[in-house]
Formats: sequence, structure tokens, C-alpha cells
Amino acid sequence: TITSEQFKLFFIEFFQNDDATDKNKLDQIDWDTWLYQPGMPPIEPKFDRTLSTASEQLAQEWLTFDATPTPTNPPSTDISKWTSNQITCFLDALLAACQQHQTKDRALRIQTLRNMDASYSFSQSQNSEILFRYCQFALSSQDPSVLGVVVRFITTQGRMKFTRPLYKALHSVRPQLAVQTFLQHQDTYHPICAKMVAVDLKISEQHEKQQQEALEQEQSWWSQNKYTAAAAAGLALAAIVLTRKKR
Repeated sequence: TITSEQFKLFFIEFFQNDDATDKNKLDQIDWDTWLYQPGMPPIEPKFDRTLSTASEQLAQEWLTFDATPTPTNPPSTDISKWTSNQITCFLDALLAACQQHQTKDRALRIQTLRNMDASYSFSQSQNSEILFRYCQFALSSQDPSVLGVVVRFITTQGRMKFTRPLYKALHSVRPQLAVQTFLQHQDTYHPICAKMVAVDLKISEQHEKQQQEALEQEQSWWSQNKYTAAAAAGLALAAIVLTRKKR
């Protein structure tokens, strides 16, 4: 590794010895802004946004479809030739648009999600990035048909970037299912993952609370029945003594 100052000296030395370089431009570089100021670089490269623009446009089409009171035909854009990155860009743009226009995460209508799944088969995707995003949308819309997909996904891989958010999302709509699923599969996760999910689901707090309640119940029982228990112990001791005397 090198420091920023070493990079700067190397850069200047290299281009000063380059005959094709305009030396005046080297003196015009604002090194302080480039290296130390926050925000975007002073000169932003021109990126080809053709693919991302198509993803953002499709997201807007689905938002329009979702907002229509009596929609007819869903967007018909064919994404079968799209890369996985372009599809995740579409889903991210959809989520960002939902958040931008609402004070909190806006759930798409269940019918919108089912139309989307019918068109693109997101619920059957073998790509974790795509399936993860679709499951997030479906859970936020409280679509019961996706519960089996979510459970299968969170129990067949253990990456915390997918597992923790989905367990929390599942817990927000079906807390019992989330806890039951985790308890059945917690030994299959990495210990750190299992620990963090348990914290997210407050399972440790619940376990401690149950233990405390059991202890209090036991103490209460002994407090209420201590005289009965003492009498029973005395009778048992007397019976033992009498038995020995008879012998």
C-alpha cells in the first residue's frame, strides 16, 4: 500500500516525464479537493447509463401499474435477456422510488407482486440477490403465498446480508413462524449469524424471561407449600424409624 502523498508524487513525476502531457494541466489539479474534500469528484466521469435507465424506466412502469385503481395489463417489457445486475438494479430502483414517495416503506399491492412474479418468476430465481429483494417486497406487502419461499431461502443459505433482514421482515408479519423456523435451524448457521438473528428476534430475552418466570413459580410454590412439604418429610422420617424398630 501507499499513502495519498506518495501517489501524488508518483503521478506528478510520471506525467512530467511524459512528452505527450500538457505540463500546465498538472499545475491546475486541485489536489486538496480530490483527496480530502467530501462529495463527488470535481470532474465526474461520463458513464453509459443505457442499462440502468432501462431498469429505472421499468420500475416506474410497475409503480404506475400499482397506483392504478383498476389496472388492466401489467408492463410487458421482456427481461429474459437482462443480466442479474440489471434486474437487481430494477428492483433497487423500485424500492428507492417507493421509499422516496412515502414517509415509510410503501408496500406494493399483493396483486402487483403476483403479476410481477407471473411475468418474471422471481420467486423461483436461483440468484440470491434477486430472490432476496423479491422476498422483501412480498413480505412488506404481507403476501402469504411467499412465506414458503422465504422459509426455504433463509434455511438453505446463511449469509447474514440475506438472513438477518429476511428474518426481521418475517418476524414483523409472522413472528411465531420466524421464531419456530430459526429454532429448528439455528444449529446450521454460523455461530455469529445464529447469535445475531437470535438478538434480532429477541429470542435470548424471551428465554431469560421464561427462565425467570419458571424460577418465580417454583419459589412461589415452595413458599405456599413449605409447611405441607415439611409435614410430609416428617411423616416419611417417622415411618422409616418405626420400620427399623419393628425389625
